[in-house]
Amino acid sequence: MENVSVLISGIDYKLKLLLKKQEEALEQLTLLKTKTEEQQQIINQQKITINELEERLENITISQTLATRHEVAEAKKRIGDLVREIDKCIGLLNK
Repeated sequence: MENVSVLISGIDYKLKLLLKKQEEALEQLTLLKTKTEEQQQIINQQKITINELEERLENITISQTLATRHEVAEAKKRIGDLVREIDKCIGLLNK
């Protein structure tokens, strides 16, 4: 009888330990879920920031391209003006 009582006490003790470990595991799981949600929010915010920065980069690239095209057109106009002036000078020298 004593052996049965000792066995039952041992089982009861081990059961209490298991229940305590289960409770600790559940608390840790809850904590990890909370951290996961926080990290997911950070990731979502960073994705939004990345998208905004990519749009800004695209706008800057487009504006620089347009500025370069404008500069090329301006340079062509200046060269054309200089060629006309040179032609006038040559014309005056030939007379």
